[in-house]
Amino acid sequence: MRIYLGCSAERTDDEVLEMLDIDPTHPDGVALFQLLFGASYLAPGTYEVYGNIDVPGDLFTPDWIRKLVPFHLDEPALFHRELSQLRSVFFVQDEVRWRVLQAAGIEITDVLEMDGYNFD
Repeated sequence: MRIYLGCSAERTDDEVLEMLDIDPTHPDGVALFQLLFGASYLAPGTYEVYGNIDVPGDLFTPDWIRKLVPFHLDEPALFHRELSQLRSVFFVQDEVRWRVLQAAGIEITDVLEMDGYNFD
């Protein structure tokens, strides 16, 4: 499965979640993520978003990100960002190749191929 790992220094977890949810005002009922990135329909359960308020000291660290996500992370490009500046970190499972990897204050740092989730 393909996982898009991303972050935002500008958008909170609630703002990113809103962009992932279907926009009821859009005539086709699509999510802003679909329009911006070229993602397919993103069903609930195919993404998770974490805010910096969810971690101690309101600062993301590689160890905390590893604890939050349900899959193994070695050394993704995300860890080379200025983590202390991030307001949100997220992942999205989508088999479609997205058109762009940066838009509206959101950056996809890694596209990972995974065998599955670790729910242990």
